[in-house]
Amino acid sequence: MVRADLPGERIGSIVIPERARQQPLTGEVVLLGEGCSGDVAAGDRVIFPSRAWSRFNAPGYGFPNVLLWERDLLGVLVQVP
Repeated sequence: MVRADLPGERIGSIVIPERARQQPLTGEVVLLGEGCSGDVAAGDRVIFPSRAWSRFNAPGYGFPNVLLWERDLLGVLVQVP
C-alpha cells in the first residue's frame, strides 16, 4: 500500500487536462504484503505508473492510498546526501 501524491484535477481555477495527469506518480510505501522480495521497504518513496493502481480509503492510514503490485513499481527514489 502506498500513500500517493496524486495530482488534482485543477490548480485554482485552471483545469489540468487528463493527458497531463497520466505522468508517473510518486508516493510513500506504508504497508507491504507477505512475500515481498525485500527490494522495497516501508517508508521508501516510489514511482509508479498512473494506470497501475487501485485507489481506496484505509481507516487509520489517511487518504489517498493506492494498492500496487510490486512488479508495477517503476523505481525507488533515493536521497543523495
